[in-house]
Amino acid sequence: MNLRFSLILIIISSWVAVGAVFVIDSGIGGETKEAQPPFFYNVPVEDLVEIKVETGGQTQSFNYRESNNRWYFDNYPDVPTNTDRWGGITTLLSGPRTQRLISDHIDDPAKYGLDNPTAKYTFTLRDGSTRSILIGNYTSDKSSTYAKVEDRDNLVLVDSSWSDVLNRLVTDPPVPEWMFTLV
Repeated sequence: MNLRFSLILIIISSWVAVGAVFVIDSGIGGETKEAQPPFFYNVPVEDLVEIKVETGGQTQSFNYRESNNRWYFDNYPDVPTNTDRWGGITTLLSGPRTQRLISDHIDDPAKYGLDNPTAKYTFTLRDGSTRSILIGNYTSDKSSTYAKVEDRDNLVLVDSSWSDVLNRLVTDPPVPEWMFTLV
């Protein structure tokens, strides 16, 4: 091959590469991305210091001890939570994505089960402020639950698995395995 032919091939392949990058980056012929749903609420994980979960007439509460970097049961002050089971609870509580905003104002809370919520999650932040999340009825297909922040009027749908995991903190608390060892 001669030098002129090699230079022409290099120039053509460079232009093809630039064109390919343009087509790939521009999304021509690609799928359109759906917009991510907004967060229901958003709280930094490191600001959570107390968590209280109420469901089915039962309550379980937890507190964070910064000196140990662990979460403990309030009703058993010297018992830490099982780290295997507690793993992502604070991340879950920091704020789920909504599946859909139903309304900016709730006319009839009873219609969604929010007049007598099936669950209530209250958490205290490092600055002393508290927030409460109310969980209402399941949707007809049981894939979502109606939810709202207690002092706001927005009604949203959140994935039911989110509330199921948090409710399990009461029905099946994350106690450490050593509590069940017989002496």
